[in-house]
Parts: sequence; structure tokens; C-alpha cells
Amino acid sequence: MTYSGYLKLYLGDMLVAYDALYGWTTRRDQAPPPPEYYEPDRPEETCVPQQVRIPKGVEHRNLQKGQNGYSVEVVKKYEVHVSGCGYNYKYTDTVSTGVRTVSGTSYHVRDPKGNVCGYQPAQNCRGVVYCNVCPP
Repeated sequence: MTYSGYLKLYLGDMLVAYDALYGWTTRRDQAPPPPEYYEPDRPEETCVPQQVRIPKGVEHRNLQKGQNGYSVEVVKKYEVHVSGCGYNYKYTDTVSTGVRTVSGTSYHVRDPKGNVCGYQPAQNCRGVVYCNVCPP
């Protein structure tokens, strides 16, 4: 016998999560059910995994130092959690906010390790700006 169904989780009147299930089993202690029971019930709705995006700050990339200024790309970082419909994983997503071009050398940044530095010690390490020395 096959079966399918879905579980809905509500918080008050708002649907906050749902998941689908499908399976089969056999029973030997009873006569087989009539043929109409072999067709599994299918949910009326399509299962769509839920995504939760958690902001994780900004990151500076591709620092280009010039004689009278600099340019740097600024990206927003997000931790994305995907769950439901048989999925359960997370990944990091980035969204570019654009490239900033500035005349002058007044540049201060906090790198991914939490160090703060200015224009001279900022290094372009495999595309990401770090202070002083690139990580291994």
C-alpha cells in the first residue's frame, strides 16, 4: 500500500512551515485492499521549500588602489537556511551593492577576521579585502 500526505505547521493563523511525505508498506495478515486504494492520495498544493535569509554583514572585495584614489566592491552577505519538502541545508549568499570609486586615500575597513585597518595596510586577498597579511 502506498501513502502520501503533508504536514502544515501554523503559528496562530499564519502558515510557517510545511513538508510532504510519501511511502509504502505491505501487510500480509489481511486480504489486499480494493484496487482504488492503490492510487496514493496526492496533496492539493505543490510543496515549496522555505528559505530564511539571515543578514551577516558586509564585505569589501576587489580593492583597486590608484595614485589618487581607490575603488572597491561592497557586497551584503546572508546565511540562507532551506528546509521543508525533504530539504534541510544552509549556504552563504552574497548580493553586490555596487562598486564605490573615491578620490583620496581615506579608506577604513573591518576585514572578515574583525581587524580594522586603513588605506595602506589593506590587501586584496583572492578578491576579499584583509588587513596587513592575506590569510593562508
